[in-house]
Amino acid sequence: SLLDMANDLMGYNSNSGETVIQVNNAPAITIPGVDPSIMQSVNDAIKQANNALERRLNEIVQQQRRVSFQ
Repeated sequence: SLLDMANDLMGYNSNSGETVIQVNNAPAITIPGVDPSIMQSVNDAIKQANNALERRLNEIVQQQRRVSFQ
């Protein structure tokens, strides 16, 4: 049905009642000849950005659950 198709497009699985969010975030950064401490700083920044993204996505899911009628 049209409603099922719309729900699928929005990531809502009507069978489980859960919202499914899939995020693929796998940056690969290579800087030839760079000092290892700089590379460590880059990797630390990536980890912090990933953690912030995960926190934000969790906040979005919680907000959706809060306002959901289900």
